[in-house]
Amino acid sequence: TPPHCRDREETGVIRPGAHVRIVGLESRSDLNGANGVVIDYSYHKARWAVQMEREAVRVKPANLRVDYKQPAEVPSAKSYLEKITPPGMQFTPQMPPIRFGADFQIEKPDLEAEARSARMQVLKCGLHAAGALSGGGLDDLPADLRAALQAEAII
Repeated sequence: TPPHCRDREETGVIRPGAHVRIVGLESRSDLNGANGVVIDYSYHKARWAVQMEREAVRVKPANLRVDYKQPAEVPSAKSYLEKITPPGMQFTPQMPPIRFGADFQIEKPDLEAEARSARMQVLKCGLHAAGALSGGGLDDLPADLRAALQAEAII
């Protein structure tokens, strides 16, 4: 699953229309436990827009928990992932590798490199979903995706 589509427990796929619960917010703890519906993803802000009863907020994927059961009109996780994932693209799990043996240890990950790798995977999904990998021009990309690519110094 692409990094931006993983929910907090990595058991659900965040996607437009999905019903979710907000968890683990510190700056807006009043929203913890609130239910909402996912609207869209901002590549530039790296957050999902979630419409709640009285307001819409932008939330990091790590602060969302996808409801186990979704209404019939919500696209399946499989169909959404097929739409946004470039063919052949593989995603690494978030858990660090574990070495077993006499010198058992958990390797310390290079957090900066992992974060950049995750951002690149997300941007590749955005480019694929926007049709850019099939020959579209930069001007054809959504403004939010162009801004994210510029922030990463890709364009």
